[in-house]
Amino acid sequence: MKEKRQLDLLNDLPRGEQLKLLRAVRFETYRNGNEDGVKADKQKALLRLIDDHDGDGQGCFASQDTLAKEIGCSVSTVGRAVEALVSQGLITKERDDRTGANRHRIIWSELKLRCDKHAQRTAMVTDANRHGDGSRTVMVMDAVGHDDVSQSVTVTDALCHDDGQNETETQQLNATTTATDENEWLLLRRRLRDLGMKAAAQATNAARQRGLSLEYIDELIREATKRKRPQDEPYGVSHLCNWLTGKTFPPIDEADAMRIRDERRHHDREAAEAIRQRIASEPKLKDATDEVKAGWVGRLLARDGLDTEATDDERAAATKLDEFDQKQQGKRLGVAS
Repeated sequence: MKEKRQLDLLNDLPRGEQLKLLRAVRFETYRNGNEDGVKADKQKALLRLIDDHDGDGQGCFASQDTLAKEIGCSVSTVGRAVEALVSQGLITKERDDRTGANRHRIIWSELKLRCDKHAQRTAMVTDANRHGDGSRTVMVMDAVGHDDVSQSVTVTDALCHDDGQNETETQQLNATTTATDENEWLLLRRRLRDLGMKAAAQATNAARQRGLSLEYIDELIREATKRKRPQDEPYGVSHLCNWLTGKTFPPIDEADAMRIRDERRHHDREAAEAIRQRIASEPKLKDATDEVKAGWVGRLLARDGLDTEATDDERAAATKLDEFDQKQQGKRLGVAS
């Protein structure tokens, strides 16, 4: 009975809330004595694996060798990561009397407390005393949340005056922001329907209620539709629906999505710059005007799916170039694509 009660205390959160905590938790490099420390990504990866292997709420019995292979690190790193999570009070480490294997379980109450504190620290901008001249003093605390680096700032701009104008402007801004946000969600659902993912389009309502960002959902769509290898099948719409609704854990979290997006943008910028250099050095365009060259850059960027990297001038020049070609009955300038 005592064991059952302990399990209830450890698993007293709904599954959707548990998945949300695993996405939201943030770590810093954990150092103990003179060790090199355990990096944040290793701690988070281990925490997620412990959750993955704990299918029935009885704990994770996977060996450190198994965990190391799944994370892609050494066994010693897993051992240090386990000790780091235990020291922070986020998991338990017990030895099973029957098998002698180590058993790890997540302490969800502590994980929730950690996430709540992080959210409070990052959003802590509190109004203090409002002065008679319309200004106010606000306390701004940095993302780490240390009291010794907080700053008291006096704000005296027009937005602080109590003449009702600030409230009206805020309402107008909120209305505009809400309309823009709604349009973006509508475009997302339309995009999923165009991809033949009607079920996923409906699941975006649940994803929105769970607080998933549009950028994160965009990366999940990419994960669901891409093939890691030519012979592999993509995850597909069923997995995407489960990720959006919280039924299963996605292969990437929001931090992974941000890293992947940044890497892709860096690659796209380099590819776009390579196209510009190629057009600039193209012998057949040696005597062409800058506008014609810009038009060809815009064309090639659109062809390679890099139209977001094109400038307004390049898009406009590409449109003019298309119109010119139509007038010339499809004749081209002869630039090899």
